[in-house]
Amino acid sequence: MANKLYRGRTIRSNNEFGKENFKSLFEYYGFDKKDEKQYPVVSKILKQITPERIEKEVEKIKKIEIPPELQKWVREYEKVGERKRLLWNFWYRMFQTNSFPVFFIIFKKIKNHLRVLNY
Repeated sequence: MANKLYRGRTIRSNNEFGKENFKSLFEYYGFDKKDEKQYPVVSKILKQITPERIEKEVEKIKKIEIPPELQKWVREYEKVGERKRLLWNFWYRMFQTNSFPVFFIIFKKIKNHLRVLNY
């Protein structure tokens, strides 16, 4: 794939990490010492994301089982659109990680209304 220019830098647009030879996303995106000083938090995070870590996280996501009650909604969506299973698994994992207990309380109260709207 063609490279893109971003903030005066050449950024590789090929996102298949296994085909590239780099130590971390810090290197992949062409960050340098100047960027590290300007964006210390982002730089630290990018340095921690290695190809091995990416592979390990993708494998974890692939192993996620979406509950049957949510699989129904995936099948409904697939009637009108298309998403890779990996993306559904990722969203489900993120939802579990980032949701607050209060959401479940609210959901229980409104789920009957959602069923009515679904018909």
